[in-house]
Amino acid sequence: AGGRYMGRSANAPDVWWGTLGGCDHVSARSCLVRRRGDGPHFQCYHLSTAVSMIHLSGGRMPIEVLACRLNHSPRQLNRGFLKAVGLPAKAYARLVQFHRALGLVQRGVGLVAAAFEAGYADQAHMTRAMRAYGGFVPSRIPTDLMVPVLLL
Repeated sequence: AGGRYMGRSANAPDVWWGTLGGCDHVSARSCLVRRRGDGPHFQCYHLSTAVSMIHLSGGRMPIEVLACRLNHSPRQLNRGFLKAVGLPAKAYARLVQFHRALGLVQRGVGLVAAAFEAGYADQAHMTRAMRAYGGFVPSRIPTDLMVPVLLL
């Protein structure tokens, strides 16, 4: 709609939307920052804030809401994230979600409870994520697995 990103409705049934306020749209011009040599770039402040918000939500915050909070379009957020981190924002959020679920299972939380707490729809979704990102299923986590500490 004419140079604007139309976000989700404030009435959308999304727990994060209700807690983050009413960003209904983001001006495309506000997504650009000062040029430095190679063109528009994603500011370090925005990247740091985006990473912090992803970690605080356990990887469950929708990328559209995250982009809106940072006054960026989802596309601009992903381009900046990809350039700075090497992954799109959603892929990074999925890794954080996987890491959270893995930590819960390793601490002895039941599989269904861990899946729910980590934000997966059900245990099957968590199992698929663990197989994709870790190469194992939750019931067979290697005993010698070293889990890196994710810092904000």
